[in-house]
Amino acid sequence: MEVLKRGDRVGVYEIVEVIGYGGSIVYHAVDTHLERNVALKVVYPQTVVDPSYAERFRREGKTHSKLNHPNIVRVFAADKGEHGLWIAMELMPGGTLRSKLRGQPLDPREALDLLAPIADALDYAHRRGSIHRDVKPENVLLDDRGIPHLSDFGIVKNLGEPSLTKTGRGLGTEGYASPEQEKGERVGPESDVYSLTVVLFECLVGGRLFPPVTGERTRRRKRLIPRARNRNPALPAAIEPVLQKGLSEAPKSRYRSAGALIAAAGEALDDSEPGESQDEVNWMYQWLRHRRGAVLASGAGCLIVLFGLAAGVIARGSDSSASPVSAATDNLAIEAPPGWRRQQREEAVLGLGVKTPIVLEPPPGADAVPPAVTAGVSAASGPSLLPTAYGHQRAANEQLPGSVHLGDLQAYRYTGLREPGSRLPAMIYVSPTTLGVVTVACRLPSGTEEARAAARLCDEIAGTVRLREGRGYRLGPSAGFARVLRKRLSKLSRRRDKALSRLRSAGDGSAQAAAAESLADAFREAGSGLKRVRVSPQSKPARQALLTSVQAAGSAYGSLAVAAREEDAGRYAAATEAAEFAEDSSARNLRALGALGYQVKTKQSGEVPS
Repeated sequence: MEVLKRGDRVGVYEIVEVIGYGGSIVYHAVDTHLERNVALKVVYPQTVVDPSYAERFRREGKTHSKLNHPNIVRVFAADKGEHGLWIAMELMPGGTLRSKLRGQPLDPREALDLLAPIADALDYAHRRGSIHRDVKPENVLLDDRGIPHLSDFGIVKNLGEPSLTKTGRGLGTEGYASPEQEKGERVGPESDVYSLTVVLFECLVGGRLFPPVTGERTRRRKRLIPRARNRNPALPAAIEPVLQKGLSEAPKSRYRSAGALIAAAGEALDDSEPGESQDEVNWMYQWLRHRRGAVLASGAGCLIVLFGLAAGVIARGSDSSASPVSAATDNLAIEAPPGWRRQQREEAVLGLGVKTPIVLEPPPGADAVPPAVTAGVSAASGPSLLPTAYGHQRAANEQLPGSVHLGDLQAYRYTGLREPGSRLPAMIYVSPTTLGVVTVACRLPSGTEEARAAARLCDEIAGTVRLREGRGYRLGPSAGFARVLRKRLSKLSRRRDKALSRLRSAGDGSAQAAAAESLADAFREAGSGLKRVRVSPQSKPARQALLTSVQAAGSAYGSLAVAAREEDAGRYAAATEAAEFAEDSSARNLRALGALGYQVKTKQSGEVPS
């Protein structure tokens, strides 16, 4: 493969130096007409074996050039010349996410700060019908300020790496491609969500999810997803179900969007952070005026599972004059009927994500239902407070059940559920606390009378639950969270309206940049507050959704300021579109908050001036 030298020309682009190798070579070049620095990627003719590749290259180059997002690398041109296929893109001097990793895990918050804009870029592209198909650290590029940008929407596949399909239909990189890509099946947004989860896993542990392999049979073998905490024990346990969901074999079982994945990861990482004072959440409201917001994700909590037995069966193995059996962890205690025993095993019911479990079993002779009472900590949050594996069973019914009590705790009680795997009837109680979600779930026998007796036993045992530390929350919206929303929305509304007025009346690029930077500062400060606010598990996903949105808004207004200062009309238009999309997202999120019971009203401001 011939390497071009300094001064060589490819169309209007003059080569400066080589900045990357692979199946293609990437050059730093200068557009001699516009006097603009670009990254020029050249794919030499001898590396292209698929005769349809050139046409697909041109078509997808046009598609990529129409994606105007602050965190997508801009494509200026794509064509074929004497040196082969080439594409001219925005130059990113900060290197790649791969070079930043260097085989070491990133701080979890830094990882999310880098991947949140990438997730927003993917969701933007998906809404416009574009699937990336090759999300990996090499395709996350950093500008001179360290801001991440997504590159290569399936345009220039690195032909030097293992290809998953000869025709290019899969277009993915071994170890990052989704199972459906590996099989050559149809891909959709869920494929990019899978790949982004692989990248998130790598950022958190400092190593690849799967080591590179060769051979068709090895690639297509169903692989067991490793646990991130086995490689990085400092991670909170709540991150495991987030990664497992994002890496699900079936596309429909994954998160519906890249943003939802990052929101859930942020929620899980919050489990290990200390609480904050009310004063520290002030900036949160500034963000919310940005129109309206809340998306549901997964969180964390405490969980107790009880396998109920028929009353007659319990009586055969118990002495009613004996004392109840008590069991506890550092933060939770529960009592079981006399004669029950504590066992040493990890989990007794499928789909709960139990941490630090207590497992209690009935006495010998209780043969109607598989025995067990399991207590521990699970990843659960959102309006229903149900563990993820059970939450979808409530999707058709938006009404929450009535309130009951677990000792001094308020709780919802769900009936009519089915345990994943066994499909036996299940009854689950859930209660939000400062520790997470205390849950009592009972697997019931199939018979009607036996199930009723077991349910009564569940009520009795659930009533013995008590916290050894922490406190419970009331069910429903958080009063403190609502107060902050009402107060800070008004403040953000005033700041936003004032800055937008300045932006509309600005007479030059410098004035436009100053107004846009004021907007960006407001949203950046809002994001800082959102990271620290502590709310009930029912409201935590909404808080995380706000954080994701404000980061996107701050990034968009920051790009608007840079574009105005540099008088870059194309970048200004892209940043304007991104800011307007952030406004629309905020409106949807505030409507979702209203569905949770938060009465938040603000007046509508005008559009972002173009």
